[in-house]
Amino acid sequence: MFRLLLILGLFIMNLSVTKAQDKKIFVWGGDINLKFTRYIVDLTGKEHPRLCYLPTASGDNPDNIRFWGSICNALKIDTLVMNVWVSASPDNQSFEDILLHSDAIVVGGGNTLNMIGIWKAQGIDKILKKALDKGIILSGGSAGSICWFEKGISDRLYEALYRTYLFVLHAQT
Repeated sequence: MFRLLLILGLFIMNLSVTKAQDKKIFVWGGDINLKFTRYIVDLTGKEHPRLCYLPTASGDNPDNIRFWGSICNALKIDTLVMNVWVSASPDNQSFEDILLHSDAIVVGGGNTLNMIGIWKAQGIDKILKKALDKGIILSGGSAGSICWFEKGISDRLYEALYRTYLFVLHAQT
């Protein structure tokens, strides 16, 4: 009987000691590069992390995607790219499946206003908030760095005229 109570007590203690997920956002002043990506890999603490690249701000530009691939090849890590300008994943995975099963999410540069608009229209902003809450590292350079803030000023002509409300961390869940 004592062993049963001891086991039950330890089980209850385990349930009550829940550690909050660490929330990490790493922003970079310029576009992504090898040094930036190596740092993101190190932040995951995993030998073979799963990094997801979101090139939305560049309109899913194939050159940017190839450049990202060359960085990941140099680091010998696997990556996936989440295109949103075309019909989603070739594996028919949802945006949520792709993003919430990543160790880190890297957002590329480009047009911040268009990127946020697309994310909001497709619910990606809310998924990114879930990813942060889950402890997935959020990162990016240029447009991929200012998207994590509530407000920011971009160098794009139309965006420079007013403060852009950015949705990611302040999305209603």
